[in-house]
Amino acid sequence: MADFLRRRYFLLFLLWFLLLAVVFTWPLVLHSVHEVAGEIGDNIYFVWMVGWLQKALFELKTNPLDVSFLNYPEGWNMARTEMAPAQLLLALPFSLIGGETFGYNMALLLSFVLSGLITACWVRHLTGSNLAGLVSGTIFACLPYRQAHLLIGHLNLSGTQWIPLFFWGWFDLLQPGKQRVRGKAGGARIGVNRADFAILCFYAGADRGGSGGFRFPFS
Repeated sequence: MADFLRRRYFLLFLLWFLLLAVVFTWPLVLHSVHEVAGEIGDNIYFVWMVGWLQKALFELKTNPLDVSFLNYPEGWNMARTEMAPAQLLLALPFSLIGGETFGYNMALLLSFVLSGLITACWVRHLTGSNLAGLVSGTIFACLPYRQAHLLIGHLNLSGTQWIPLFFWGWFDLLQPGKQRVRGKAGGARIGVNRADFAILCFYAGADRGGSGGFRFPFS
């Protein structure tokens, strides 16, 4: 049994965080097609953005960054605002299945799952302990920060799953003989860049450490 758990840890982690996301956001999963969690606010903006991305790409066949009917007659370029394309891309497949509200809700749920799963796998990688990984991932996925932004409707600030992936790659990159993981850190950095500028600023100081060593932001 112990050997089975060691070999199947990823599947067990995945099932745990799927269950945790459903319980932590309950009863969102029951109303995910037509309703959003929390009060009406920025969630409406991001639901619209999910719907607009789908319409622009699959119906109008146009650049989703250019919205001609906003700020009419000059139009508006969405690159000038809080777009969070990495989160929108998570929502897009589900939007095609059940509509923009469903896509928005599924992106939020996935952010819980991925934040916990990636953190758990990273801590397991560091410690060799499934329990340490599970506890760490659970804490990170259920932070009050995440609950607050879920209820406020901040899809962009809910994209915390890129942060542990970045630091996983970065910590490995700083270890002798592990420069081959540069792609992991670089890919995660691109994800954070596309998730939210505020998240990027929070940990950008780590990148300034360069080859000279790791430094926490604002230190």
